[in-house]
Amino acid sequence: MSTVGKYFKENKKEVKESYSLNCCAYGCPLLGTISSAVDGKGKFYCRFHFGAKSSLFDKITAKIRQMGDVLDIFNMCLFPHQYFDGDQYRTYDEMADQAVKSSLEKLNLMKLYVENNIYQTSKKVSSYLNEFIVVKDNTLPEINPDILKTQWWNK
Repeated sequence: MSTVGKYFKENKKEVKESYSLNCCAYGCPLLGTISSAVDGKGKFYCRFHFGAKSSLFDKITAKIRQMGDVLDIFNMCLFPHQYFDGDQYRTYDEMADQAVKSSLEKLNLMKLYVENNIYQTSKKVSSYLNEFIVVKDNTLPEINPDILKTQWWNK
């Protein structure tokens, strides 16, 4: 047996947990893409849960799940090859553009659509998601910009 095979056999649970692709926040359907660990062994969170207080995780996850249709549109913009079978007449992006346009029309969100530019559409959809999913913690004090001017790094 190879060294790699032996490691996987002996450390099955550890390997399985360390290679999960999902966000570590309970119930979050997004991919975990950000970690504070530099060795790759830390927990990975989605962009909405990373850096947030754990007390806000449930609220963030609930908002993500409420925006499920818009998240599907966003994923369709980024990964059209996972949603469509190619054909000889249209590219994945062309097929995604048609489907995204139709989906945004149904949700009355045509302001997010950019004609024949799936990349620009994905940026607008991402900004729209940010407006609704980011949960602000009102218990934190506001930072006074004058204090930042007097810090050592500004000298």
